[in-house]
Amino acid sequence: MANVILIHGGGAHSLAGYEHIADTLQHDFHVNTFLIDLRGHGHSEGKKGDTPSVTDVWHDISQFVDTVKQQHKGAVYLCGHSSGAGLLLNYLSWPKKREVDGYFFIAPEFGYQSGTSSPNQIPFATVQVWKFVLSAMT
Repeated sequence: MANVILIHGGGAHSLAGYEHIADTLQHDFHVNTFLIDLRGHGHSEGKKGDTPSVTDVWHDISQFVDTVKQQHKGAVYLCGHSSGAGLLLNYLSWPKKREVDGYFFIAPEFGYQSGTSSPNQIPFATVQVWKFVLSAMT
């Protein structure tokens, strides 16, 4: 049986709509699917929205891969959604990464300078800097 570790997108968490994917993979395709909360997200410990360093997150992913490999037989895949896909792309370049059988990217967000955005793409969010400045001043 295959095993998929699903990494959520930024500002999300494991139960922000990912249960449907996990349920479908498990029941329709007999794939073990693991939903994890990155540091600072969902039910993870620590300050919400904060991670001391990206390498801490990469260590967390590696530990999770190790645990899945120890407890389950079969191929192990890492799957990232949106900025979770960008995180996995960076994880691929980390010398201490764990070897897995493959990667999946769902609606990847690789960053505004990646050259992968469609020219007619509807922006996910817009930033009004003046509101942040006003908030900081008051």
